[in-house]
Amino acid sequence: MGDLSLSVGNVILTLESSGGLSKGLKQTLAATGSLAMALAGSAGAKAAAPDQPKVDPGRWADAFDSWSVGFGAGYGFFGAPTTIDSFNTYSGPVSTTLNSNGPVASFELGKDFRINNSVFGVYGDFHVGDRTSAFASSDSYAPAAGLTLGEGGSLTARAGFVPNQRTLFYGLFGWSWQQYASSVSGTSSSYSSIGGSGSGVLNGPTIGFGAEMLFPNHPNVSFKSEYRFTHFDAPSPISPDGGADFIRFGNVDDQTVRFILSFKLPQ
Repeated sequence: MGDLSLSVGNVILTLESSGGLSKGLKQTLAATGSLAMALAGSAGAKAAAPDQPKVDPGRWADAFDSWSVGFGAGYGFFGAPTTIDSFNTYSGPVSTTLNSNGPVASFELGKDFRINNSVFGVYGDFHVGDRTSAFASSDSYAPAAGLTLGEGGSLTARAGFVPNQRTLFYGLFGWSWQQYASSVSGTSSSYSSIGGSGSGVLNGPTIGFGAEMLFPNHPNVSFKSEYRFTHFDAPSPISPDGGADFIRFGNVDDQTVRFILSFKLPQ
């Protein structure tokens, strides 16, 4: 009985005559195992390299050329030089600086325009968060005072550059306003308590700088960190008895660090 050969692709399976049957079976099993390993290796290579999501390069460019809505939080620091006159003949005037710090929450809306790798934008924002500074002397005859900054907002313009498709570095400038409340109290020479309060809106120029980065694979979402410095005008003086000013403020310097999560609106 002659040998029997069977060709499968590039693998030749051979069954020999009765004398070599055992050897032929061994060759057949070896060839079958090699073929199975080759097919498994091919399937495994395909499974190990799945298709990765890709972002259209145009979407990266559009992200800094669109409307933007942002929500965030930050921390603010302010200082205001203050002079407090005496309410009596037992103590003299006090000069100090009212300082305070505290958290703020903010909302912003803006529009960016991109020209090549340059970005220009206009933004409006609103923030909340009271920060209060108080002064009280250890002398019971000396006056006390307080200043609180509350809600505020600003209108700013920014200009920056894009070093890569996901990152923007920029500077900003604009105008800000800030609500405030102030107070003063003391004891007169006749030992009666005298006090007064005031409130209003401060205004002043704002400058700052920041960086904004788009999320990987999500060019419609970004994270922004920003520093701002604002030089506000002085709160109005307070005259509890309608005569001399018992408290006078200097210009208020306010510094804020903000962290904003922004959503880029489709064109």
